[in-house]
Amino acid sequence: MRAFMVFLLTIALGMLIIPPFAMAHGGLEHDIAALDRRLSAHPEEIPALLHRADLLRLEGQFERALKDLERVDSLQPANPEAAWVRARLRVDQHREAAALGDLDRWLEVHPDHAAALILRAQVHIFVGDADEAVRDYGLAIIHSHPAEPELFTARAEILQAQGHPAEALEGLEQGMRQLGPLLSLQIPALELELSLGRELDAVARMGRIITDVPRKEAWLARRAELLERMGRREDARRDWLATVAACKALPPSQRNSRAVQKLLERAGDSLSDSKSLES
Repeated sequence: MRAFMVFLLTIALGMLIIPPFAMAHGGLEHDIAALDRRLSAHPEEIPALLHRADLLRLEGQFERALKDLERVDSLQPANPEAAWVRARLRVDQHREAAALGDLDRWLEVHPDHAAALILRAQVHIFVGDADEAVRDYGLAIIHSHPAEPELFTARAEILQAQGHPAEALEGLEQGMRQLGPLLSLQIPALELELSLGRELDAVARMGRIITDVPRKEAWLARRAELLERMGRREDARRDWLATVAACKALPPSQRNSRAVQKLLERAGDSLSDSKSLES
């Protein structure tokens, strides 16, 4: 269980949105100053307060942003837009658990808001609630048009960590039905098939990957090794020969690399072994 929680925390740290102020380039000061002037004349204008709070959040001015949100709360308690701004502010402040209530309030009003569903899924991962993270990723996939492949892979990683590789694989297949046979989905699907012992499916998927990738030699070698383990020596021999041909077709700068030379050595050893077995 501890290893599983560490895994979830690793995903969360990798996926939680980078604090936007870290990416700011100073282009928001003009907009904030304009809102300062407007709010000096109209201090109770809620849309302007919310807009300034969000821009201040983006600039990393968290205390000023919080004051604007508190002002909105005093003027219009339970404003859902304030909950959405506050949720992102709390995530930026590394107060992920505190953001959940605000995300829930926002999503009660806007249940199909994909960005909020994704953020809540990431927060659920951070606090260790994998089931809710899977649920929110599923909803985000439904409400994204189209869904990004990263949503499918993130959900699959959680399911695999929970010990549900078959469900993880089906989720990736869903992604490929929607988005096409993207390599970013094919490769984790292949790893899941291998972990499930679905060797015939894995061989077929490797064939699709080999068709799609520009550099084929490593994938040909990997399929050859799998075919050897399956006892399909003739098929493996064909792939080893194709590996050698693909390596030799590379330009010298790539052909002479250490990785390619290792592939050629492996191919040579395997071809020699298969020849010895034939004799």
